[in-house]
Amino acid sequence: MRTAAAGVLMLVENSHYPRDPRVRREAEALVLAGFNVSLIGPGYPGEPAREIINGVRVYRFLAPTGSGVLGYAWEYCYSMMATLYLSIIVLWRDGFAVIHAANPPDTFIFMGLLYKLLGKKFIYDHHDLAPEMYRARFGDGSCQLLYKILIGLEKLSCRLADHVIVTNESYKTIAMQRAGVPENRITIVRNGPDLNQLHSVAADMRLCRKGKTIVGFVGEMGIQDGVDCLLRALRHLIHDLGRTDFFCVLIGAGSALADLKRLTTRLCLDDYVWFTGWISDPEDYRRYLSSIDIGVVPDPSNAYTDRSRL
Repeated sequence: MRTAAAGVLMLVENSHYPRDPRVRREAEALVLAGFNVSLIGPGYPGEPAREIINGVRVYRFLAPTGSGVLGYAWEYCYSMMATLYLSIIVLWRDGFAVIHAANPPDTFIFMGLLYKLLGKKFIYDHHDLAPEMYRARFGDGSCQLLYKILIGLEKLSCRLADHVIVTNESYKTIAMQRAGVPENRITIVRNGPDLNQLHSVAADMRLCRKGKTIVGFVGEMGIQDGVDCLLRALRHLIHDLGRTDFFCVLIGAGSALADLKRLTTRLCLDDYVWFTGWISDPEDYRRYLSSIDIGVVPDPSNAYTDRSRL
């Protein structure tokens, strides 16, 4: 077993490594600071179960994708068991002194408690407000008992963590007021682009030729992210206002992608909308961004999005 003195084990379930830019930058920053970093997270079919990416030892498991309350429950239960199994392997192979867990889900706290009994530290990286996200996703169909359980898991994670990392002042306030975490145990680490990689380049002419004005969205496409609102706004532009001199490029993916594509067809927008999926080539990514005239953030106003501005 390797020494754990400078080892950090990072846990993710709701995102993919290295696609998630926040987790990737955190992991690589730890490597540059001299830490031995291992990371456990979900993988795609065909990906290696174990590889080293820029100094980060990545361990992957194939997780089922859930929809609906029962689907998400099964996904999280399976993922927690797989993560615990892999964490034992990491403990033996690499060693670690600190667990850095990114929510959702907030069930990582149970694994954190187990390892705290072995003298490990637990860092809770609060990416999302799980209770508010649950209500934003399921609306009037949400269960009050499940909402209270999510509140309880969030409080437990915040209170028992050795330190809490949050993305903005709103999340810091929630950790202090809802969970009672002292201010000196909270650190704000905001999300943002890597300015060394993000710069203007020549526009993609194939994209520019599709419309006089290029409208663009970049990001996760979940139920709560409001991309359906954008599509309905585009339909209004075309069918109610008679504007056909634009084209919309949607960069990203997420749990709502299939429904959004069906909605695009139903609204007769297939000639005006392009879903690119996630773009791994940084040159293509910069070229598309440089082609966009109007960038949109269609998040609807609710208790989740109003507190999640980064």
